[in-house]
Amino acid sequence: MNEKSIPDYAINYYYDLVFFQRESNTYNKPYLIAALDILGFSNYVMSASHSNYLFDDVLWVLSEMKTIEDRISNDSSAIARFFSDSLFVLLPLDYKKTQCDYDFHYFLRTIAGLVEVALSNGFLIRGGLCIGECSANNTMIWGPGIIKAHLIEEKVANSGRIIIEKRDYYQLNNYIRYVFGEKCLSDFQRYFTEEMDAYYSFDSTLFILECLYADLDASDALRRYRNSLLTIKDKNVLTAQSETEKTKYLSKLSWHIQRYNHFALKTNQPTITL
Repeated sequence: MNEKSIPDYAINYYYDLVFFQRESNTYNKPYLIAALDILGFSNYVMSASHSNYLFDDVLWVLSEMKTIEDRISNDSSAIARFFSDSLFVLLPLDYKKTQCDYDFHYFLRTIAGLVEVALSNGFLIRGGLCIGECSANNTMIWGPGIIKAHLIEEKVANSGRIIIEKRDYYQLNNYIRYVFGEKCLSDFQRYFTEEMDAYYSFDSTLFILECLYADLDASDALRRYRNSLLTIKDKNVLTAQSETEKTKYLSKLSWHIQRYNHFALKTNQPTITL
């Protein structure tokens, strides 16, 4: 693997720094970075002061974020950092890597697992993915990649989506093709859907149904997913202070409902309307 030359299509400035500087520690390393956030967290916190069950539900999702931070470094080469209602997951990218695609699948499984825990407790997770440079130690993470992922999550990822810019998505495709091969690349691509606004969405719904709910019958898996979405719908209505706010909250479900309905129609399951 180390004797292979890197093709031009697989090189950009993110990787030049690390690969050609070899062991230099003066350069930040490139990572695939996920910035994940509980959608509408501040509203839930304010509502939770008057509702024990809302407080318990929020606390459960936050506890899962902390569990991921504690567990992830022992299970893969990824790094996780949790604070407030945000979780950052960092997967180092290395062209000299020779092991299988386990870390990539684990990375996606971690993200989808958090989405599923949030859904089952009545919340949505939005997120930004990017390839960027950053540094990490035992307590901190910092760098331009962290900022970029956070800005995508905060400014672009509405409706509970987890998205990545097309430029970074294509670069990630090149990286996976070069390091892991076409089989891994096709498996990876299955879980990303092109959007109309220059982004790709991580299809967490497909991943949840195929991987996290793999032991369930297809109709049972969809029924469980549907119940979670209806719970979120009811909870948003409960916490809304006005019709405008209610409409806004419900619109955040649109991406997940669209994905659910896509699979429901294929299997003659009941669809959901807002």
